[in-house]
Order: sequence, then structure tokens, then C-alpha cells
Amino acid sequence: MRPYTFELQTLLELRRNSRVERQRQLAEALHAEEVLRQQISELQRELMEQQSHLRIVGQQTDLDVNKLLDVQRYELVLRSQVGGLKEKLEKVQEETERRRLALVAADGSVRSLERIDDKRRGEHRQRANRKQQVELDDLSSGTFARANVFNR
Repeated sequence: MRPYTFELQTLLELRRNSRVERQRQLAEALHAEEVLRQQISELQRELMEQQSHLRIVGQQTDLDVNKLLDVQRYELVLRSQVGGLKEKLEKVQEETERRRLALVAADGSVRSLERIDDKRRGEHRQRANRKQQVELDDLSSGTFARANVFNR
């Protein structure tokens, strides 16, 4: 009996490659999310420092209005940057979810082909075992028949 070959092996390899590509794309999106979170965190930390600085400037007796306005403008710039980054993060999270679903679909596709392969491999093994058993039965019955002929 010829060795087992999965006739859908090429398709299985293509699907596995597609799954690897989907994993890479998801990893990129997750990395982008992490970078944006870090940038937001840094800006929020800087914003807190500016608010603290604003309180200190506001408590001074010789109040410099220009300095106070500069600090407030910078705070507005930071708030705007944080808002922009949060919007980007939201879009990246949507893309991450889309990529996660694509990976799940690709993985399901690979798994279904692997199940088909496993089933067919098992069927091939059973046929090979049955054929081998028939050959052994034929061989032993032939040996038994020859032994009976010689014993007469």
C-alpha cells in the first residue's frame, strides 16, 4: 500500500501561512496600542506636572500674567494631544479587534483542514492494518494448508 498523502496539503500550508500572517498583523496592532498607551500616559503625567506648576504660579504674590498664560496654553496643547491620541487609540483598538477576528477565522480554517487530515490519516492507517492482517491471515492459512498437505 502506498504511503499516506494528504491531497489538501498545499491548501493546508497556504492556510497556515495565512494564519502566521494574521498573527503578525495582530502583533503589530497590539504593539501600536501599547505605544499609544505609553504616549498618553506620558502626556497625562506631564499634564499633571503642568497643573501642579500652575497652582504654584497662581499662589505667588508677584503674579506674572504672561507666565500664567503660557502655562495655561501649554496645558491646552497637552490636553489636545491627549485627546488626539485617545482617538487614535480607539481606532487602533477597533483595528486590533478586526485583526483578532481574522486570526480566529484563519485558525479555524487551519484546524478544520487538520481535522480532515487526521481523519483521513486514521482511515488510511486502518485500511493498511486491515490489508496487513489479510496478508498475514493468507500467509498463515497458506502455511497451515501446506503443513496439512505435508503431514498426510
